[in-house]
Amino acid sequence: MQTPSDDPRTLVGCCGFGDDRRRYTRKLRLVEVQETFFMPPRAATLKRWRSEAPDDFIFCVRAWQLITHEPTRKRYPRLAKSLELDLTTGGHFRDSETVQAALTATFEAADALDAEAIVFETPATFTPTPASTKALTAFFERIERGPRRYVWHARGLWSAAKVADICADLGIIGSTDLADASYDDDEQDYLYARLESATYSDEALVRLADCADGREARLVFNTAHMVRDALRLRALLGEDLDVAGVVDDDDDDDDDDDDRDDDRDDDR
Repeated sequence: MQTPSDDPRTLVGCCGFGDDRRRYTRKLRLVEVQETFFMPPRAATLKRWRSEAPDDFIFCVRAWQLITHEPTRKRYPRLAKSLELDLTTGGHFRDSETVQAALTATFEAADALDAEAIVFETPATFTPTPASTKALTAFFERIERGPRRYVWHARGLWSAAKVADICADLGIIGSTDLADASYDDDEQDYLYARLESATYSDEALVRLADCADGREARLVFNTAHMVRDALRLRALLGEDLDVAGVVDDDDDDDDDDDDRDDDRDDDR
């Protein structure tokens, strides 16, 4: 049986570049871009990121918050100063001009990066009700389907089984918490997993990697020391990497740290 250590389809990355972007792309082959969630950068900037990364480097993008998060968010007042949109109609996959504009901007960002996937992350306030399921279903039924994958990362009270059923019906990918004891989806050919526990022992990392056996897998860390954790996992998968000298994630730009803190507070 092929294991993740000799399966080139298993890629390890992080939610954000963590340390210096150019150094990151030399050490890892996958990133979930976070800037597109807060405010998508200019297309020229994203195209430069794509051109400066290795040809085999994989970008995924996190969809703009105006699609998924309601205007109670702390960052919405900042957005209101720079956007000519009715932000009160944003979030929760509403069929509105604001959500459509945000989706168009997200598509443009994904195109600029030649992104493999778009991750739609819903907050805990998007609860597992019939109304939420209806809005989610209508959204994915009306948007265009291109070559890239759509991933749904559901925070809050959604069960893994419910997410899997909805995603199967819609033809999208459910972002998986491999540490969830209820996880059981060996039939999904493409695995997208957010790794968000506070710490991971080597044994825990090996168990998580084993879940990717035989599938195209994207294992994405979203932890305090995500770059170090990702490099540890790559080393455990048999890749010869020098972890020493990696910039600690605590050295990130202060503004980006503030955005991350706001985001985590909002999703609790």
